[in-house]
Amino acid sequence: MRKPKGMLFDLGDTILAQTSIDDKLGIAKLIELGNAKSTVDLKYALKLANFLQRETDIRREEAQIEFTRQCINRNLLDQLDLEPSLPPPEIELEYWKVSRKLEIEPNVEKILSFLYNSNIVLGIISNSTYSADTLMWELKQHNLVHFFRFVISSADYGFRKPHPFIFQSAIVKLGLSAEDIWYTGDSIKYDILGAKSFGLFSVWYNKNKVTSSNIKPDLEISNWIELLDILKS
Repeated sequence: MRKPKGMLFDLGDTILAQTSIDDKLGIAKLIELGNAKSTVDLKYALKLANFLQRETDIRREEAQIEFTRQCINRNLLDQLDLEPSLPPPEIELEYWKVSRKLEIEPNVEKILSFLYNSNIVLGIISNSTYSADTLMWELKQHNLVHFFRFVISSADYGFRKPHPFIFQSAIVKLGLSAEDIWYTGDSIKYDILGAKSFGLFSVWYNKNKVTSSNIKPDLEISNWIELLDILKS
């Protein structure tokens, strides 16, 4: 097994796990920031937000393209006749802060510290409606951002994993050949399929030990200590 010179990671449910999502709080924050000319019906705003989310989710999956949180927020703000004074990136971050709670996956610090201290270049590719700036803000809250040379979010690139463009951009940013890069993620559909299509060594972080018969990763682990032991051997 060829050891990596660089490693790419998924973010959600790989590095960080979402412990709660409450878009009701996010919509309430949008209304609070929106300088409303009259009272805004929160129930109507939530119904509108759910409709927009369904419409974008369908198209994201069909076309492997991304609809950003800023785009969704803009639709909501305009249709609710709100005019916030903050710029879109700041509104996105405020939405994230109140609506998302995350925690570090067990033993992530150990594997990242080992890789970083071994001079293995690290990066992240995330399928997210949120920008890399917002994702890096979250990584900073957990003291993890310094491990990574970059964070690529599909929100900034327009394409979602497993689309090849987003993988190609990450390979170039690492400055390494594909055969020297390992990619680790929790999704067979997005992470492992995308990585294998580019000849990256694919590592499936299968913490729930589910089965997959159609796509085989190069390596399967259920916790980070397994990978640490393999790289140290």
